[in-house]
Amino acid sequence: MVAPLVRYYELVLAFPDTSPETVAEPWRSFLFKVRDEMEGWASVIELPRTLGKADLISAAREIGVAMRYLLRSESKRADYLGDLERRGEIPLRRSSEELRAAESEAP
Repeated sequence: MVAPLVRYYELVLAFPDTSPETVAEPWRSFLFKVRDEMEGWASVIELPRTLGKADLISAAREIGVAMRYLLRSESKRADYLGDLERRGEIPLRRSSEELRAAESEAP
């Protein structure tokens, strides 16, 4: 019972982050179906909507995780980013000290 769940999680992590648009059929339809099912499964996980209390690196990582693993379609990603922007959560505004610290931590 655990093995299928673990395998599914591995597939979610390994699923390509690009659109299946350029893939030939029948794979394109299959990949869209898998992507949509993964996005539906992840839809029960609450997206971060307020980031003001998080440090800059943590806030950026929260957005990155949501974009990479929870929101698989470009339209869902755009909706999420638009919502964050309307709420004033992005662009991420921080003090100059925090920006310098984040810059030194960036890869």
